Amino acid sequence: MFASLSLTNIEPSSVYFPMLLHCLIGTAAAIIAQQKGQNFILWIILGLIGGTPAIIVSLFMKRKEEKI
Repeated sequence: MFASLSLTNIEPSSVYFPMLLHCLIGTAAAIIAQQKGQNFILWIILGLIGGTPAIIVSLFMKRKEEKI
């Protein structure tokens, strides 16, 4: 069943699109988090590593209150 599965036959073009989409989702998570008062650099790192989970968390987190 898995005998024909070989990692040496993967086309680069079939990898680039999911990687690009993952990075775009991570960047969107960082932008959303920044708009909610979070650190952009931290969230860009989290977003590029985490992708989809990072955007879900950034969408549901509450806006950070400013300290006076």
